[in-house]
Amino acid sequence: SALVHFVALCNHSCMPNLELSFRHRGSAQPGLWCVCTATRAIATGEELVMQYVPVVASPLAERREKLRRMWGFECGCVRCVAEEGLNKADSAWFCEGCRAFREEDDSGDGSSSDDSGSGGDRSESEGSDG
Repeated sequence: SALVHFVALCNHSCMPNLELSFRHRGSAQPGLWCVCTATRAIATGEELVMQYVPVVASPLAERREKLRRMWGFECGCVRCVAEEGLNKADSAWFCEGCRAFREEDDSGDGSSSDDSGSGGDRSESEGSDG
């Protein structure tokens, strides 16, 4: 097991701006590397946040239940507060959309261990704690 100090201090959001993956880089860079990839533009002074549970395809009640059970807190991020304000019809419509996209975000814990690299124009920051 390993402790990556930045990850240990990183808060959760249902609108994360970071995606984490853990990779072995081979003999040139031994050890387990934590790769943090920006998932969108991040404003100066904006907190760097990750998802503790799958969020893209998860309705508010499901996310909050998982966070309470697994992490002991109730999320109050901008997305959760906005979803609290949805009426029943809009909430049902939104949850149907969540079900349609569930396969896209079914990773389980917000991190991956593949070595496929990232695509697009997302920036990466790497660090090793080993």
